[in-house]
Amino acid sequence: MINPNDTDAWFGKGIVLGELSKYNEAVQAYDNAIKINPQLASAWYNKGVDLSYLSKYNDAIDAYDNAIMINPQDADAWNAKGVALKNLGKYDDAIQAYENALKINPQLAKAWHNKGIALEAVNRNSEANEAFSKAGDKYKS
Repeated sequence: MINPNDTDAWFGKGIVLGELSKYNEAVQAYDNAIKINPQLASAWYNKGVDLSYLSKYNDAIDAYDNAIMINPQDADAWNAKGVALKNLGKYDDAIQAYENALKINPQLAKAWHNKGIALEAVNRNSEANEAFSKAGDKYKS
């Protein structure tokens, strides 16, 4: 039985449930952690990840926005927000999110790769090829 006031316990439960692909239950666990500590950026981020697995991209974006508001330097949250935006067909917004991630961490290969996919979707093929090339360079190093 979880202590209902233990943020770490709820957060840990969310991680385990997410790893078991029980995404709805994981989101509920993160919500419980967030109720106790609304400034827990990692709970907002992980909630966004699990909402994305449920294809609830608008809700995921809201969760990522909360994580970013708490920690604007979280490159992974910016990248994940970009993926959710891309999945909604909002390619220009996705590209901006990836660029924000890359300003923070230019070595983030997955952000270069994701940016390439979004650029390709809007027929900016030479820029896409450059992004894919940078992603490949980062994966090698």
